[in-house]
Amino acid sequence: MFTYFRDLSCSLRIPSMMLMRKLCTLQPKVKSIKSINLVTGSCVRAPSPYMSSVLRHSSSKSNMVVKSSEFMNKKIFDSLHFFVMLGAVPCLMLVFFVNVFVGPAELADIPEGHEPRYWEYHRHPITRFIAKHIFQHPQKVYEVALGQIADKQEQLELVEEERWFRRSQRIHGDYRGWYFIPSSPVGVVRGRKEQELDQEIGEFVSR
Repeated sequence: MFTYFRDLSCSLRIPSMMLMRKLCTLQPKVKSIKSINLVTGSCVRAPSPYMSSVLRHSSSKSNMVVKSSEFMNKKIFDSLHFFVMLGAVPCLMLVFFVNVFVGPAELADIPEGHEPRYWEYHRHPITRFIAKHIFQHPQKVYEVALGQIADKQEQLELVEEERWFRRSQRIHGDYRGWYFIPSSPVGVVRGRKEQELDQEIGEFVSR
């Protein structure tokens, strides 16, 4: 019987599922899938559990996770990386080539008749370039700072002098302030006389 099934499966090329279906009908003679494999050999393979059963991934409800978009975060990081590399790579290449092909300066005697400039005292060529074309002259910076200090000192002296004048006016009372506006007292004197006459003879008496 076993030889009959082997010859039948190999010669007629019956599909594996049809052969398995026929073999299952012979349950008294073939008792297990393992024995079926032994019978059929390499022509028939035991069915996979994934092929013989229906898989349903529907045991739980499907949830959609709601979260904020990461588009702007990724765009910001991409832009930051781009601009950092855009500025860092040329600077690093410039520093590398300057250090390799130019190198730092060495101390030497000053030639006669030559007055060194202020940027020539720096050792590194990049530092000399920055001191010459970007920074201001140290003497100019020093004199500007001295001028600012002198202006503040003059302002403090004026404030102290103003306080001294006001204090003297309050104490003595014999000096007019700088804000005093001189005027003619003629109108004041005439108004004072008319007020005194009104008080003496009456307001409704014609004069």
